[in-house]
Amino acid sequence: MVFVYLDGRPLWLRRVNSIEPFAILLDWLREQLRSGDTALPRALAQRAFAWTGGGEGPVPPIAD
Repeated sequence: MVFVYLDGRPLWLRRVNSIEPFAILLDWLREQLRSGDTALPRALAQRAFAWTGGGEGPVPPIAD
């Protein structure tokens, strides 16, 4: 799991456990720092999730 806090936005990513998604993450972060608000690449968006109601991705289910 990777947590990124960028410009006041929390971003949680799961399953970034191989070189390819980690390289995509680093490339995206470089672009974010260089030019600002760029969309999350599809490969990362599929791994994004919300934790306690913050960040991109679906809201986590609440256990009964």
